[in-house]
Amino acid sequence: MQFAYADSFHSTSKHLNHRQIELLLKAVQKFESSWESGQVPKGIGLAHLRGTFFEFRVDIHIRVLFRRDKGTILYLLYGSHNDIRNFLKRL
Repeated sequence: MQFAYADSFHSTSKHLNHRQIELLLKAVQKFESSWESGQVPKGIGLAHLRGTFFEFRVDIHIRVLFRRDKGTILYLLYGSHNDIRNFLKRL
């Protein structure tokens, strides 16, 4: 599986402070290693949203939206539940 970042992900995460970046990187690493092993723990909050769109939790308020497509996970958005809902409405 390959992992990639969309421009939309970079634009939604460029404002993060050092602590937020650490939390994000830790959550992404945990997600990627659990995805590769095929054993995704419930604590990561992995949820199928619709079609090829999924999300996982960074913390209680923040999520990462991603799309799974042909052997690639594409990170699309860093934001709140409402940010993700609004992003999906625009598709």
